[in-house]
Amino acid sequence: IMSATFTTLLLPLYSKFYSQGDYSRINAMSQRSIKFISMTLLPLLLFMFLFSDSIMRLIFGSDTSDSAEILRLLTITTYLNAIALPSSI
Repeated sequence: IMSATFTTLLLPLYSKFYSQGDYSRINAMSQRSIKFISMTLLPLLLFMFLFSDSIMRLIFGSDTSDSAEILRLLTITTYLNAIALPSSI
């Protein structure tokens, strides 16, 4: 959801600045976007990473606590994907 929102918001501005040759402004916007995404997502993903065992047991029952490693991996990849988005538009 956040990825689509940032793409929708940033792409017109990136296009405008690109057509004007203002690459430094594109870079500055990308850096600000990464900071905002980090401030927004990092607390939630850190919580999910640290308490993945408990989250898996709470949602899916005690038999699924072995899947906590997968949840940890997904939280890391979610964060990396989210911060890579503003630079990859």
